[in-house]
Amino acid sequence: MTERMTAADLIAAQGKGPRVDREGPIHKSILEYVLTVLPRRAVVHHSPNELNMAGDAKSRAIAISKAKALGMVPGWPDLEIMIDGQAYFLEIKAESGTVSKDQIAVISRLRVAGCRIQVVNSIDGARRALQEWGLIP
Repeated sequence: MTERMTAADLIAAQGKGPRVDREGPIHKSILEYVLTVLPRRAVVHHSPNELNMAGDAKSRAIAISKAKALGMVPGWPDLEIMIDGQAYFLEIKAESGTVSKDQIAVISRLRVAGCRIQVVNSIDGARRALQEWGLIP
């Protein structure tokens, strides 16, 4: 009887390790911090822009097209903060993360629209942004 390999075993056998989520834990800790320090009247929201990219090229193209038709904006920041009629955004990156071309374009558009946005990779970075914006002391 042949031994079956899991997907993780197959990836490891090909010399590639499993994908490690470096940004997710940072995102969760920043979200928890922001929800703790902001006044209750603040609305904090995450707009997931991730798509399931499984399947063939045609299936992926259809998924992307549908998501864009429904309002998905590639490069949209991770966290939106609405308070007192103002919009603030945090783009969260892992320590070694870089901002994509789509993210750079969206950051520029949001700033032109009068929004405040900061790229952060830690709770300290988020704290500095919130202080700079006058949202916390």
